Amino acid sequence: MQPRTFVASHGLDTNDGRLATPCRSIGAALAQTDAGGEIIILDSAGYGAVTINKAVSVVAPPGIYAGITVTAGAGIDVTAGNVALRGLTIRGPGGAIGIHVGNAIVRIERCVIFGLGQYGIHADTANGEVHVRATHVAQCAEGIRVDGNVRFSLERVRTDGNGIGLSVLTGASGSAREFVSVRNANYGIGVSSTKAGFTSTLVVDRSAVTDNGATGISAGIPVPVAGRTFVSLTRSLVTGNGADGVSLSTQGAGLAAGAISDCVIDLNGARGVSASGAGATVAVCSNRITSNVSFGFDQSGGAVIESEGDNMLRGNNGGGAQTNGAVSVLASI
Repeated sequence: MQPRTFVASHGLDTNDGRLATPCRSIGAALAQTDAGGEIIILDSAGYGAVTINKAVSVVAPPGIYAGITVTAGAGIDVTAGNVALRGLTIRGPGGAIGIHVGNAIVRIERCVIFGLGQYGIHADTANGEVHVRATHVAQCAEGIRVDGNVRFSLERVRTDGNGIGLSVLTGASGSAREFVSVRNANYGIGVSSTKAGFTSTLVVDRSAVTDNGATGISAGIPVPVAGRTFVSLTRSLVTGNGADGVSLSTQGAGLAAGAISDCVIDLNGARGVSASGAGATVAVCSNRITSNVSFGFDQSGGAVIESEGDNMLRGNNGGGAQTNGAVSVLASI
């Protein structure tokens, strides 16, 4: 065992993983690496799927193609430890998941993940954490899914061409900054809770949710339970989506709260901002909401849209009425 091991295209899994005698696969090097150590990839090649059960860093320097082809299951399954994954390319012609995060803290940076049958990145174990930076996830059934009491952050992450860009489900909580969700077949971002007592939270800043097949950002309680969601959207672009720009909805005793400020929400295929159901409330200020096919603001079923009165609504609903429902106009304090 040693604090640093190496893998290379010319290595052998019977080697000890030292620089002069590298292993061929990440899994073989992991067995030779101390907890808290690191595995360095020396040259371009494919290095095989792996299950990681201890603290370790797996690093491919810039300019090296470190490939993992997923033919079944997960390409990288992290079950424990404080783990960093940098510079990897994970592709899945037959696999289900690119990176799975269990009861672990995982940092993903400079990775490309594409073509998985279920999820590019999936974190689903209570108390797990996943932090993703400068990573591209494409052509998966879902790009990124965080589910349960998981904490997460996304920075300079792009999801495109997936079925769904980002799903935040049933107790997950986190943020997305400089996040791009574009040309996904269904919605760009979905936030929901289907269990009573669980709150799903997403804070989005300086991001773009554009040209997705359905609603750009969909949040709420899809079944009649007392779950909660909260979405904050600031300084972002939501445009060209096939249905609503932003939609909050509830059933039963569920609550969905939203706050939208300093955003551009335009050219969406239905409404700019929609709120429906008695538990849905959204506060909006300083936004440009223009040229959406239906209303700029639409509230129904007891939902409440609160505006400070400084939003620009123009050209929505074919130039007809810009709002539907009694939008509350609040005085600035």
